[in-house]
Amino acid sequence: MPRPAPRLAAGLALALGLAALPAPAQDRAGNDTPGDWVVTHHAHFGLWDSVCDELTGGPCDFADAAAEELYAVLKAGGEWRFHFSDRHGHVQDLAWDLGPFAAAAADFEAEAAARGLR
Repeated sequence: MPRPAPRLAAGLALALGLAALPAPAQDRAGNDTPGDWVVTHHAHFGLWDSVCDELTGGPCDFADAAAEELYAVLKAGGEWRFHFSDRHGHVQDLAWDLGPFAAAAADFEAEAAARGLR
């Protein structure tokens, strides 16, 4: 009669070997890819990352009048809502309180002026 220990060890080795293989992934079109995000912007802010892609939503680059308009809307307060589909296809509806933004913007503008950056 065979001893169970070698069978258990062989089974465990096989399971660990299979677990180490890369997992197959598909995008929404069924292509074998790790995802359908094409990152166009990535920046680190301490613990936070700003990452934008080109699959859905608006552009991530704001300049001139568009930047001024966005900055004014953020300073006006209220709530920032972001409704999107994440890279897993799950719909997300996130909201941030913009109440403190005006004070942070005023502090930034004062520091920028004091340092000759504006």
